[in-house]
Amino acid sequence: MSEPIKIILADDSMDFCEMLHMQLENYTGIQVVGKVQDGQELLTEIWEKQPDMIVVDAMLSKKDGLSVIRALQEAHLKKMPSVFVVSSFSSERMMAEAMALKVSYFTIKPCDLGDLAKRIAAGGTVTVPAQSRQVSPEVELEMRVTGIIHDS
Repeated sequence: MSEPIKIILADDSMDFCEMLHMQLENYTGIQVVGKVQDGQELLTEIWEKQPDMIVVDAMLSKKDGLSVIRALQEAHLKKMPSVFVVSSFSSERMMAEAMALKVSYFTIKPCDLGDLAKRIAAGGTVTVPAQSRQVSPEVELEMRVTGIIHDS
């Protein structure tokens, strides 16, 4: 039997974490190893538990979700976890930054937790919702420059 996929859920709403956790219990091979409410706590959990995946709210206290992802990339981990970003707030710049950070999935809350759990269980192919794919030329240029900086 293969190892379960270890997941950490990070959202300022513990209710959201609990409800998503309940949806994930419908899938075998998934183990929620942590639920946290702020970005600093998330980083600590990631160092300690080395998850395969994190589901993170873009707007966390102490350290926002995108800053956590940047910190992970700068740390050059042996194994970077897959990242699913959820957010109650969205802007072109936030979506562009998430895409530049190569997150596996980005969605806006409220979202269907059953569908989110299904996507998580499938391992998350790189996807951004259709309404997010069209960005202005200025934001597209910023995304390209950010991607080049991150790749170098």
